[in-house]
Amino acid sequence: MTAGWPNISALSTTDFQRGLKNAHNALYWLIRITNSYIPATSGQPYADLNWDGDKKMVVTPMFEGNLQVALELHNLEMYFLEDGEASKHSFWFDDRTPAHVQAWMLVELLHRGKDRDKFSIELPYAADNLWMGDSEEHDSSEFMAELSVINQSFIKSAGILNDAVAQLGQSRDNPAAGTSLSIWSRSFAIGHDMKLGNGSTVRMGMSAGDQLRGCPFFFVDATGDDARIDYNPNNVVSLKRISEDNMSDADIVEILTKAVA
Repeated sequence: MTAGWPNISALSTTDFQRGLKNAHNALYWLIRITNSYIPATSGQPYADLNWDGDKKMVVTPMFEGNLQVALELHNLEMYFLEDGEASKHSFWFDDRTPAHVQAWMLVELLHRGKDRDKFSIELPYAADNLWMGDSEEHDSSEFMAELSVINQSFIKSAGILNDAVAQLGQSRDNPAAGTSLSIWSRSFAIGHDMKLGNGSTVRMGMSAGDQLRGCPFFFVDATGDDARIDYNPNNVVSLKRISEDNMSDADIVEILTKAVA
């Protein structure tokens, strides 16, 4: 197992699921503002989020001219970016309810002279384990180790996923992917969508985790269903397996590229 992966030897499945729920509900706020201010296209009902590899955080696409919203996964701190520069007024999710998040978001939009009536808390898809109103407070400070696992896994996997895409591009003419990594908010995963020569699309990524698995995992999936959890087990490489089998980055790249074939 190469350097850069988090240590999951003492990871509790229950605690990880709680940390994952904290992070996923924080991530939903970025897709809410994206869905509110970026028009849908005919081929895509809502815009994906992006991974900023330099700053190691999730960001929205640009909206309303020069604005983005960023989320740091390791501590669940959220803030606006103006022309790529972070605002001084950040929001920490710990001990805050969804109602607090909504109020902060509306104030930040008001300060920037934006139409707050366009902002909607509705998601563009059905979501599991969704926190709304004052129903539940984030307790992210109690699950910092779990958040660190998610954050470190995304940072480490970004390089491996890019290497896999580059290797596919060198070995054949048909696979292609964007230069930037997407963050798929519904399934909470990072990765690339690759268009194949036959017109189909294959998704290669790393999931932060789901209800079936107690840790992050790589996957390759040809369905394009962002809500699925029943991946082909032959196309899944969990962080637990990487640790137990002492897998190198090259081992993982080989599995991912073969799964695309």
